[in-house]
Amino acid sequence: MMNWLEGKMFSRTLGMSMPIQALVPQGEAPEGGWPVLYLLHGSSDDESAWMRWTALERKADKRGLAIVMATGHLSFYLNMRHGGRYFDYFSQELPRVCAQALHVSTDRQHVFVAGNSMGGYGAMMLAMRCP
Repeated sequence: MMNWLEGKMFSRTLGMSMPIQALVPQGEAPEGGWPVLYLLHGSSDDESAWMRWTALERKADKRGLAIVMATGHLSFYLNMRHGGRYFDYFSQELPRVCAQALHVSTDRQHVFVAGNSMGGYGAMMLAMRCP
């Protein structure tokens, strides 16, 4: 059984409130925190797409995996010259906040990122720049 959490956090990096959804296994987190998958949405969706269109909860529950879904707006998950620093948000601030609030791992062997369309691009950029 999974806990499904919906909320907002104020991002100092972006200077605005950001919506987040998370699936977290019930029970006490293992030492070092839950393994975590950050799922990035495509350009025509938002953080709720994964819960609306997939059987994500069942799959995560079988694996004891926490899943974090946060909005990237239309940023391609990159820092913008005249806009938000989305890469910094997804690579630094969001994982730090999730580790504290959701007890997810920050160990690179237990942190995963994936995405669809624009989110796939963001996932590749995160994986290449922050292996």
